[in-house]
Amino acid sequence: MHILNFSTAYTFYRALATPDKHRQTRERHAMSSPAARSITCYSKIPEFLVGTNGQPMPAVGLGTASHPFVAEDVRTSVLTALELGYRHIDTAGLYASERVVGEAMAEAVSCGLVASRDELFVTSKVWCTQCHPELVLPSLKESLKLN
Repeated sequence: MHILNFSTAYTFYRALATPDKHRQTRERHAMSSPAARSITCYSKIPEFLVGTNGQPMPAVGLGTASHPFVAEDVRTSVLTALELGYRHIDTAGLYASERVVGEAMAEAVSCGLVASRDELFVTSKVWCTQCHPELVLPSLKESLKLN
């Protein structure tokens, strides 16, 4: 397993961020390091089957917890992750990000960033304070906005 150190990350960033006639050379050099190559050579996210439809779910998802919570930052993160190929987004009522995640996913589908909602997986959590039997269903409905 390769660890991306600051020097390699900075070299890679500079290669991508500096527009000039030597950019391609710097990009090739930046990608020649083992750490930079690991970004692409291990980019296949493991999947597992859930449900009965046979569609595999990515085992790795984008987490949307943030402190302090800034809705626009979460929205931008979700859209960027979807653009990069993420198809699993994790949220929770406690994170206060469920609505923003839903709006960002709808935006991604409407602008063609994602072909359809069927490609996406969203996981959320019933928080420990909501685990009493009479609180679970209302908590789930709140997450799904079914009530």
